[in-house]
Amino acid sequence: MNQVRALTATSPDLEPKLAVIQELAWQVFEPDIPDSQHHVSAPKSLQLQLDNWHQRLSADNAAILYIIGDPDPSASRTPNPPSAPILGFFFLNPRPLSESQTSLHIYLAAVHPSARGQGIFSMLLEETKMRAKAARFQILTVSTIPEKFQGMYGILSRAGSGWEVVQWEELPNGEGRKVVMKMVVE
Repeated sequence: MNQVRALTATSPDLEPKLAVIQELAWQVFEPDIPDSQHHVSAPKSLQLQLDNWHQRLSADNAAILYIIGDPDPSASRTPNPPSAPILGFFFLNPRPLSESQTSLHIYLAAVHPSARGQGIFSMLLEETKMRAKAARFQILTVSTIPEKFQGMYGILSRAGSGWEVVQWEELPNGEGRKVVMKMVVE
């Protein structure tokens, strides 16, 4: 059975868990780098660098929610199942929206390819909503690049999902567009 767990800046097992979560992030966000190279090269993206993660985790209410469990081998869509039982994660970080309002922002979200279609994203989103309510956040926000992450954008833009488009932003170097979305937490 899958379980949602939380990792914060004060978690006793922070470093080993971050290493496993970073490995999953690399597989999803930098798939062109072979798995064997993840430990010997720095991530191309600032979003995947551990120094950046430590800084973000130091904020109040910041956390990485992750799901552990045994993936269903019959559901595997890739030849490389996860090396650890972390199937997916949401990196949550407060983000100012205005002088008077802050959202709980989903800074990074990833589900291992072999675990997709099993409700991992939905479980993480439900836990995120509960965490936001408990911390008195009224809004969740997320950004994604629909051209690169069609599955995530498809989930978020579904009718009845509760997410609405706030704005579209052009990415540098003609790399497409990013969409910023929000959800009111009720």
